[in-house]
Amino acid sequence: MLWAALASALLALLAAAGVYESLGEDDDLAAYDRPVLDFFATHRLAWLTPIVAAFTRVGSAPVLSVVLLALVGWLCWRRRTLYPLLVLGGAAVASVVLTVVLKTALDRSRPPYELAVPPFETSGSFPSGHTLNSTALVLVLCYLLVRLTRPRWLHAVAVVVGLAYILAMGVSRLYLGAHWLTDVVSGWALGAMLAALAVVVDRLLLRRTPARVLAPGRRGLLAGPGNLT
Repeated sequence: MLWAALASALLALLAAAGVYESLGEDDDLAAYDRPVLDFFATHRLAWLTPIVAAFTRVGSAPVLSVVLLALVGWLCWRRRTLYPLLVLGGAAVASVVLTVVLKTALDRSRPPYELAVPPFETSGSFPSGHTLNSTALVLVLCYLLVRLTRPRWLHAVAVVVGLAYILAMGVSRLYLGAHWLTDVVSGWALGAMLAALAVVVDRLLLRRTPARVLAPGRRGLLAGPGNLT
């Protein structure tokens, strides 16, 4: 698991770097930026647009944080440890910092306002913050649910719902004209990278903490990452 997570993080980073490199040459994936934007701009539906706009607001940092906090809070209560919260919190901080740093440093222009749905956003376009944050945090939550809960049906539901949410969030940013295709794809890649790094950290901590089932009377709020299932 550790080496798979490390390899996944490296591949995701290389994918994001490849997407960014295509911007300057306007080839490969970047060549589809304008066609994809034009497609969504000309195929928006009057009844669907408000729904997509409401959905994309769920992906904003404040709203997404509340939803995920409720879910990870349930997991902490169930396992009687704050460890899942610390893992998700670390991923959230890394996700926000990476988003702000890249948007500020690269300062890519957003798609033209005439092809976008208001309210218009003014921060840098690359990468898509909604997509990056959603991908990183939802994948980390799915990992924690799979590792720290028993029911296999819950694992399947978490993975399917999580992946569907991540895909829908990225597509919603394209539908609304808030981002270019390359912004969204880079957001998926960088979010996956951060999630993989969170798994790496967790697995390294597991190596330092003997995997064991903690007796109910000995579980503390800051219990380590040992096998809590």
